[in-house]
Amino acid sequence: MSDARVCVYCGGDGITNPCLFCRKEIDVAPELTDPPVLRLELADGRIYFDPPLLDAARARDERDQAIGSVEANASEEFKVAALSSLHELALERAMLCADDVWLMRSKWPPTHDKRALGPVFLTAKRNRWIEPTDTFKPTAQVARHAIPIRYWRSLIQRLAHNE
Repeated sequence: MSDARVCVYCGGDGITNPCLFCRKEIDVAPELTDPPVLRLELADGRIYFDPPLLDAARARDERDQAIGSVEANASEEFKVAALSSLHELALERAMLCADDVWLMRSKWPPTHDKRALGPVFLTAKRNRWIEPTDTFKPTAQVARHAIPIRYWRSLIQRLAHNE
């Protein structure tokens, strides 16, 4: 059997511990996971895991828990600075994305986790400064491998131009 490990939760391969994709510890026997994972070793040494669990309600619950955890662990200074930057952009632009906000990071204190910007966007949405669109474009963040990121519509941009 090869030294390559496969995450028993998401099936990602070539992973470190914790998993880079789902961030869970992977040194767990598949039979101890919830639910148990089918693990088959193929003749060529590859390991096959059954497809991921599909449960929309559980997925939403785990997403909300992760967002809450990231938000709780972010410093108030970071959240205030990032929200202020997002507000500034929303006043100036009709559309914006996380990359636009990250370009303003020189004004912010450091954060423990770059995902902390997600709850900032949700706060701006609750404040009715922005709304999500169906437009996605590849991120310029090298570490995120050009994954598609959402564009948000400013709900306050016109207000700024009418003053």
